[in-house]
Amino acid sequence: MKTISKLFENEPANWGLRGDPFLWEEMKAKLDLITMPATRTDLEHILHTTIIELTERSWDNRDPIFVARYDHGGMSSGMVCPEFWRDTVIPLVVSRYHAE
Repeated sequence: MKTISKLFENEPANWGLRGDPFLWEEMKAKLDLITMPATRTDLEHILHTTIIELTERSWDNRDPIFVARYDHGGMSSGMVCPEFWRDTVIPLVVSRYHAE
Protein backbone atom coordinates (compact mmCIF):
# COMPACT_ATOMS: atom_id res chain seq x y z
CA MET A 1 0.00 0.00 0.00
CA LYS A 2 1.48 3.34 -1.06
CA THR A 3 0.84 6.07 1.51
CA ILE A 4 1.13 9.86 1.42
CA SER A 5 4.10 9.72 3.80
CA LYS A 6 6.23 8.57 0.84
CA LEU A 7 6.03 12.16 -0.42
CA PHE A 8 7.70 13.28 2.84
CA GLU A 9 10.82 11.09 2.56
CA ASN A 10 13.16 13.96 1.66
CA GLU A 11 12.97 17.16 3.71
CA PRO A 12 12.98 20.61 2.11
CA ALA A 13 16.42 22.19 1.70
CA ASN A 14 15.46 25.03 4.10
CA TRP A 15 12.86 25.67 6.79
CA GLY A 16 10.71 28.70 7.54
CA LEU A 17 10.73 28.64 11.36
CA ARG A 18 12.10 26.26 13.98
CA GLY A 19 8.80 24.46 14.48
CA ASP A 20 8.44 23.57 10.79
CA PRO A 21 10.64 20.43 10.90
CA PHE A 22 8.56 19.09 13.78
CA LEU A 23 5.34 19.64 11.85
CA TRP A 24 6.96 17.91 8.85
CA GLU A 25 7.83 14.84 10.95
CA GLU A 26 4.42 14.74 12.61
CA MET A 27 2.68 14.99 9.24
CA LYS A 28 4.90 12.25 7.81
CA ALA A 29 3.95 9.92 10.67
CA LYS A 30 0.24 10.72 10.49
CA LEU A 31 0.09 10.41 6.70
CA ASP A 32 1.76 7.00 6.85
CA LEU A 33 -1.71 5.69 7.63
CA ILE A 34 -3.41 7.29 4.61
CA THR A 35 -3.37 5.75 1.15
CA MET A 36 -2.21 7.93 -1.73
CA PRO A 37 -5.28 9.72 -3.10
CA ALA A 38 -6.43 9.45 -6.70
CA THR A 39 -6.20 13.16 -7.48
CA ARG A 40 -4.03 16.17 -6.77
CA THR A 41 -7.07 18.01 -5.41
CA ASP A 42 -7.69 15.23 -2.89
CA LEU A 43 -4.03 15.32 -1.85
CA GLU A 44 -4.12 19.09 -1.32
CA HIS A 45 -7.28 18.76 0.75
CA ILE A 46 -5.71 16.05 2.93
CA LEU A 47 -2.55 18.12 3.43
CA HIS A 48 -4.45 21.27 4.42
CA THR A 49 -6.79 19.36 6.72
CA THR A 50 -3.87 17.58 8.41
CA ILE A 51 -1.96 20.81 8.97
CA ILE A 52 -4.99 22.43 10.61
CA GLU A 53 -5.62 19.32 12.72
CA LEU A 54 -2.01 19.11 13.95
CA THR A 55 -1.57 22.82 14.67
CA GLU A 56 -5.13 23.32 15.94
CA ARG A 57 -5.21 26.69 14.19
CA SER A 58 -6.70 28.27 11.11
CA TRP A 59 -4.15 29.01 8.39
CA ASP A 60 -6.04 31.96 6.91
CA ASN A 61 -3.38 34.52 7.80
CA ARG A 62 0.39 34.79 7.47
CA ASP A 63 1.18 35.15 11.17
CA PRO A 64 3.39 32.43 12.67
CA ILE A 65 1.57 29.80 14.71
CA PHE A 66 2.87 28.59 18.07
CA VAL A 67 2.58 24.85 18.72
CA ALA A 68 3.68 24.06 22.29
CA ARG A 69 4.80 20.48 21.61
CA TYR A 70 7.29 21.81 19.02
CA ASP A 71 8.84 24.20 21.57
CA HIS A 72 12.30 22.89 22.42
CA GLY A 73 13.85 26.21 23.43
CA GLY A 74 15.42 29.10 21.54
CA MET A 75 14.13 31.92 19.40
CA SER A 76 11.09 31.00 17.29
CA SER A 77 11.06 27.55 18.88
CA GLY A 78 7.63 26.03 18.50
CA MET A 79 6.69 28.50 15.76
CA VAL A 80 5.34 27.24 12.44
CA CYS A 81 5.24 29.47 9.37
CA PRO A 82 1.95 29.16 7.41
CA GLU A 83 3.41 31.17 4.52
CA PHE A 84 6.32 28.71 4.19
CA TRP A 85 3.93 25.77 4.14
CA ARG A 86 1.57 27.40 1.62
CA ASP A 87 4.31 28.69 -0.68
CA THR A 88 6.99 26.01 -0.36
CA VAL A 89 6.00 22.78 1.36
CA ILE A 90 2.59 22.11 -0.17
CA PRO A 91 3.84 22.80 -3.75
CA LEU A 92 6.91 20.60 -3.06
CA VAL A 93 4.82 17.68 -1.84
CA VAL A 94 2.31 18.07 -4.69
CA SER A 95 5.17 18.10 -7.23
CA ARG A 96 6.36 14.80 -5.77
CA TYR A 97 2.86 13.39 -6.17
CA HIS A 98 2.99 14.16 -9.88
CA ALA A 99 6.38 12.49 -10.14
CA GLU A 100 5.04 9.24 -8.69
